[in-house]
Amino acid sequence: MKKKVIGLVGVGCLLVAGQASATLVGALAGYQGPLYFDLSGYSKSLDKGETWGVITVNGVFADQLQTADNRLWGSEVGDQIYGVFYGLTDNYITKTSTGFSIGQQGGGFTLYTVAHGVDLLQGPDDRIGEDGYTGMGSDVLLKGVFEPGVDPLNASVTVVQTVLDDKSPTSGQGIGYGSVTSGALYSQLNSDMIVDSSDGVHDMLFSFNVLLPDEDGAEVEWSQSLTDPIEAHTAPVPEPATMLLFGAGLMGLAFMGRNFRK
Repeated sequence: MKKKVIGLVGVGCLLVAGQASATLVGALAGYQGPLYFDLSGYSKSLDKGETWGVITVNGVFADQLQTADNRLWGSEVGDQIYGVFYGLTDNYITKTSTGFSIGQQGGGFTLYTVAHGVDLLQGPDDRIGEDGYTGMGSDVLLKGVFEPGVDPLNASVTVVQTVLDDKSPTSGQGIGYGSVTSGALYSQLNSDMIVDSSDGVHDMLFSFNVLLPDEDGAEVEWSQSLTDPIEAHTAPVPEPATMLLFGAGLMGLAFMGRNFRK
């Protein structure tokens, strides 16, 4: 039986710890601006069930053009990033003039730093628990959840895809918003700098292509392949004047405490 489509990304913008993550953490330590996580991967969709998948992050860039000049981090042996997205379930499937609009709800994502490459062509059977996959380990780069805001008419929907068919394999595009909840890059990416059409704020924007699986992916039972970046922004650094005021406030509280004790 064919299975419902749904691909995700990007976890490319996709969205830090250990030796591997130290390279990316170091690259972003003094950086202020946009981030684009270039990725590729696979997804699996089940009839009336969960959509989940696996990705590899190929590079992190300061511009959507993703050239060598604006590359902040690149995948290499000993320093690689992989991820899992999970928990997306269908909210609606609507016929359109060009195909179908599929809205999904819930879902989360986890990115891991990995010293050695992970074979995504192990297939869906190598999933471990909710957000693990054989070879990805437990070195969490960042973890988060998909957020409402992509569909102004439905506050439950976190990801929307426009596809050619409501059954997979198929092709199309998708979009969703995310919020970072933990991980070694939490403080840098917890920015609330992505604004949706209803003025809601988010940490990440996932815009992705859903493609027919390549021959190898189809061979191991993946439903779709995925490309395109995750967009994020580094969190603003507090202005010096703000820090001075904050420090003065703490000193004032300490002074009041001393007087009270007297």
